Amino acid sequence: MIQIILRHTEDRLLCITNIIIMFSRTRKNSEVPPCHECTTRCNSMFSNLELHELKKLSEHKTSNIYRKGQSLFYEDRQPHGVYCIYSGKVKIHKNGENGQDQIVRFARPGQIVGYRALLQGDVYSASATAMETSVICYFPKESFMELLRANTEFCLLTIRRLAEDLKTAEHNLTSMAHKMVSSRLAEALLLLKECYGYEPHSTVLKVIPSRKELANIAGTTTETAIRIIAEFKHQGLISFDGKRIEITQLEKLRQLANAS
Repeated sequence: MIQIILRHTEDRLLCITNIIIMFSRTRKNSEVPPCHECTTRCNSMFSNLELHELKKLSEHKTSNIYRKGQSLFYEDRQPHGVYCIYSGKVKIHKNGENGQDQIVRFARPGQIVGYRALLQGDVYSASATAMETSVICYFPKESFMELLRANTEFCLLTIRRLAEDLKTAEHNLTSMAHKMVSSRLAEALLLLKECYGYEPHSTVLKVIPSRKELANIAGTTTETAIRIIAEFKHQGLISFDGKRIEITQLEKLRQLANAS
């Protein structure tokens, strides 16, 4: 009898929690502007679309809040649409053979993720996870594919983005094969700097990566990443502002990143 009561209580709590989450997401949904009024759009593949195309996209899009650590989609799952980042930061990562994640790339506001699997008609080759609280817009497959068929310029831009992703993947593969771990970690810090930039009027990275995330970018263990990051600090290449990383010697970090 007690177990039944507890089970009902847990069910009610779960139901209430889901309602709260849905309410918060719906409330945030109303704060996301339609595509033709979105300031983030200037950094996206949708930047050159006509007004009627943007309005049509907005008719079918939804937007949700993703908390830190929450996944947009999972590796080996079937895609049903694409995701455009309105605010926040997202990492794209794969499961390694040893069970350790390998971070493939990062995505920032305005960028679209999940479109390659959709175009290929295959499952996702990687997962996407929010690195901080992020607002993500979702466009169903039919809307995205219809836009590709109707707009030649947008189709060519999508092909160009695919080529850029391939180039990045080839570079990462070469880096893993020929660079020392210290060079790969230096490159990881530079990648974060290029993707997300600095805090205003400083050289402090705008993103706060964990040591595990840095290790996953560089393809090493967390323990090794911690040791090398400490060496970078000792050498004066970086410093810390609380949990945030400040790049104090950018050129020396670049030289280290380019060393084979």
